[in-house]
Amino acid sequence: MKFRFTPEAADDLEEIRDFIAEDSPRYAAELIAQIFEIVAQIADYPRSGRMIAKYGNPNLRERFYRRYRIAYRIIDSKIEVLTVHHSSKIPTF
Repeated sequence: MKFRFTPEAADDLEEIRDFIAEDSPRYAAELIAQIFEIVAQIADYPRSGRMIAKYGNPNLRERFYRRYRIAYRIIDSKIEVLTVHHSSKIPTF
């Protein structure tokens, strides 16, 4: 499956990168690369993430990487990443 980031999810990644880069540009780049790897794995195994029970939609799922939540939707033959945020934040999707 192919994947894409919504504009909101792309903004999330940029905010995460910028925040971490204040202390460590190298770690920020590594973290973003690792998140992309997780999303590529999701594209290969879209149902590997757990369903977000709150919404009751089997196509709305999430995976965690370290303390980051990656929420995504399965649409036909693609994955749409809705948000990527630190687990201490409340999602806005």
